[in-house]
Amino acid sequence: KREGAEGDGRRRVVATMSGSPSSSSSSLSWGYFDRVRERHVKASSPPSDVYRVPAGDGAVDLRHLVVISPQLVGDGDTPYQAYVDLAGAALLALHHINNGGGSDAIPELTEIEERCGRTRFTADFIDSRISPIASSRALLKDVLRRHETQADSNEFVSKSGGDSAGSRAPVATAVIGAYRSVVSVPLATLGGVYVLPQFSLMSTSTSLDNRDNFPYFGRIIPSVAADAAVVVDYLDNVVDEHVTHFGVLHIKDEYGTTYAQAVDRAARAAGMSVTVASLPLRRDKDSDPEVRRAAVRKSISQLKSTGMRYFLGIFFYEDYEPVMIEALEQGIAGSGNFWVFSDSLFDLAHASFNTSMKNGRDLIEVSRGTALLTFTEAHVLEGEPRYDALLRHWSNAYITKGNHSLPKGRQHFNDKMRLAWGKVVPDKDQVEKLLRDYTFSDYPSTFSILTYNTVIAAAFAVCHAESKERDAHTGSISIGSN
Repeated sequence: KREGAEGDGRRRVVATMSGSPSSSSSSLSWGYFDRVRERHVKASSPPSDVYRVPAGDGAVDLRHLVVISPQLVGDGDTPYQAYVDLAGAALLALHHINNGGGSDAIPELTEIEERCGRTRFTADFIDSRISPIASSRALLKDVLRRHETQADSNEFVSKSGGDSAGSRAPVATAVIGAYRSVVSVPLATLGGVYVLPQFSLMSTSTSLDNRDNFPYFGRIIPSVAADAAVVVDYLDNVVDEHVTHFGVLHIKDEYGTTYAQAVDRAARAAGMSVTVASLPLRRDKDSDPEVRRAAVRKSISQLKSTGMRYFLGIFFYEDYEPVMIEALEQGIAGSGNFWVFSDSLFDLAHASFNTSMKNGRDLIEVSRGTALLTFTEAHVLEGEPRYDALLRHWSNAYITKGNHSLPKGRQHFNDKMRLAWGKVVPDKDQVEKLLRDYTFSDYPSTFSILTYNTVIAAAFAVCHAESKERDAHTGSISIGSN
């Protein structure tokens, strides 16, 4: 049935599909609702972001989430664990939402029937490539075109596992992502245009606080304004009570620029002054290295001219070596200087430099005694009941024990990543090798836990909006900016 009209002229469709409920699959199995979708939502079905379909002994209202996050780095030949584990966390959250599990980790999940009723979720994944252009193109050319009839858009047939011949590509109810603010901002703009809610995993730019510009954007983490306050307090009260001036070197993107602006405001409020220099964002892997070195040299020279000894670095790990080696050569890193780094350099916490490496001695010198402001590593929470419960769920889903076969959760993960990675790596054999070689972390990282929580929050928000709509008998779903 059709209910009301959206502001842009599109109509929301609640489609009720006929057919006999399947008794061959347990509702507790991984991928069960993907198979339900493929069985009942055909290419000829009317386009909708929600279908009422038979499942088990009754029916469910089936919705879909699209997760946009980094997956592969380089030329697509390396799964980066800190990112890929996020996909596992998202799938674990969906499994718990759909089946009412996980309440020992998230107590609110005991209310899943009350909150969501018959609503259940499927998901697919898009590799953001950490690129605002690639991600926006994927959203426009793939996700936002899925409402088209199958005759108009054959390339968007769903292939989420199992027999998918003739099934319609799932229309998204919401987007989960992105990771980087520079990617989330254009996605949030498009989401505002197309009334597509977006729930970010890690984007912390203060620009995204603007509800007028980004009415359908949400996140469960604070913006960089909170990080800035901590940095200033650290320099003012912990490092040296006489620090009155310090320099900031930031990457010139949404994250770095708004972080530096927030630091400047917090510093002025504390009676401190800041000199800010920016570092151009890397445009692509083939950019002229000499041009990049010249840009780094210029930024470091700007900070050197101030005569300061305290610095805050807001850039990414790929720039750590060239920036800090240049800073050492110009005399503002190493002995007599002090650097604090933002959470964008979280890889620094696990870096290992030795003298046999190129620039190894210099990297040891510039790194010794520096500080890193980042999230506490999740495994320090061991012994806390809810964390321990999540750890058990994680291990049961993804960690292969001994010579046993792959856990069901890992098999489901492979099905999803086979499709997502196949869009980046055309060689199917290479994709299979990447999947065989990939090993989950024994402990879910802080970022994985944030992803797990974000997916659950997004599902609850969708269910809440749907409940409000039913209560008010209105014609469209509206998810508020909170």
